[in-house]
Amino acid sequence: MTTLLDDLEEDFGPAPQHRSEQSARSAAKEAMKHGFVDAALTHLITAARIQPLNGATWTELGDACRRLHFYDVAKAALRYAQTFDPGDAKIQEKLEQVEGKVRDQADIEFMQKHPPWSDLVETKMWPLSTRALKLHSGRSAAKVLQRALKEAWREQWREWGRPEPSVDLIVVTVSDHHQILRHLTFSVELFWPQHLGRKIAIIDNRDNPKNIQVPPHWEVIVADELPPMHGYYRSQYYNYLLDQWSQAEYVAMVDSDVVLSIPVTPDLMFREGKVLLHTHDSQKHHYLKSHLYTVGKNYPYMNAMIVLPIVVPLSACRIAREALS
Repeated sequence: MTTLLDDLEEDFGPAPQHRSEQSARSAAKEAMKHGFVDAALTHLITAARIQPLNGATWTELGDACRRLHFYDVAKAALRYAQTFDPGDAKIQEKLEQVEGKVRDQADIEFMQKHPPWSDLVETKMWPLSTRALKLHSGRSAAKVLQRALKEAWREQWREWGRPEPSVDLIVVTVSDHHQILRHLTFSVELFWPQHLGRKIAIIDNRDNPKNIQVPPHWEVIVADELPPMHGYYRSQYYNYLLDQWSQAEYVAMVDSDVVLSIPVTPDLMFREGKVLLHTHDSQKHHYLKSHLYTVGKNYPYMNAMIVLPIVVPLSACRIAREALS
């Protein structure tokens, strides 16, 4: 069970220090009372390390994992708790609930083994809640998805008979978009294949790079050239200069106010190994009805940018500049 606790700490961070098991369990109870299940779990990890032979601690830990959708971990913890009191009806009831959830999430396990999950996405089986993405494997959603995406990309390009290309994800952002950029970067951690290339945010020299909030493995590049326009047109201007900052075969351009909602599989950007150029007919629904693609019903107040990111060969940047000069 030590390995189980190590895995939980890897996902939730180091457990807090306590002098006694009772102190740790009391802190967990208080956190749970206020709805802070994540915090309660970390206190229970400490309690289980201090006294690993207390069935009550493992029951509480299993229940916290169940609330966080870590169903396989919850099942292991509850089964261990059951060894201390085999006749406890409450533990058995919780265990049956968890085992039912594991069966209910069989579709997620199928997705891991059969990328790119296109049929599952179309039938609305993809869980939209990030809480539900705390998969029953006991690992974080990002780790499971990235492992599956890496396999999906390699398998697809092998089927097309071509080497897998490098693709840099690039966002040009302006100062008034620095805050909302956090939503994009969070979704990128889940749904963008991290192995494809670099992730780059480009600002101009009127902005302070310290104000931009991106994960440490993103690169923030300050553009030296100042275009003679502002706002939207300024960001579009930089899209013609992307070959100054990228050396990948392709660049994927995305707006700073975008959020990825499904895993980015090869068929969303390529067809038979060639880049997919989007038109009004590229997607199942017309651009003006893009909310149907995202939420599955008529929702006129939503504008879903379903063709982003737009992918182009890096060499197209120079060709476009020459055509416009």
